[in-house]
Amino acid sequence: MLKKTGEAAETVSEVVFRQIRQDIISGILPPGSKIKLEQARERYSISVSPLREILSRLTTENLVVAEGQKGFEVSPASRRELLELADLRVVLETHALDLAFAAGDLEWEASIVAAHHKLAAAERGFSPAMPHAPLNGFAMTGSSTRRSSLRATPRR
Repeated sequence: MLKKTGEAAETVSEVVFRQIRQDIISGILPPGSKIKLEQARERYSISVSPLREILSRLTTENLVVAEGQKGFEVSPASRRELLELADLRVVLETHALDLAFAAGDLEWEASIVAAHHKLAAAERGFSPAMPHAPLNGFAMTGSSTRRSSLRATPRR
């Protein structure tokens, strides 16, 4: 069975692979938990044979551990590993941000400022269409709203 998404057609196995992968990454399938084939087959609506293949593919990404005749389990994750991963993410995202600032132009800067404005409004629960509407039991007024700005100046 093929599922058409955008330009490319995907097989059911590819869709289920992505779903299980996402479930592991998001913690729906917690680290160290056993993956019972019968329950997974029902949950993801796929037969056991392609499910085994999918779980084997996930072992190559170190998201799943194959336990010989015992089956599969989500790879365990220690606090130290998660902290190392968070540190690595900070390094990569900082580098990506540096590259973005270096390549940005005035249009890019304007889109960053606009995005910041939208996020700040969302944090306040504020709708530009209804700036004085009561939210969370409080009426928003010009004097009581917290204003913040982001100045993104690309390096050249």
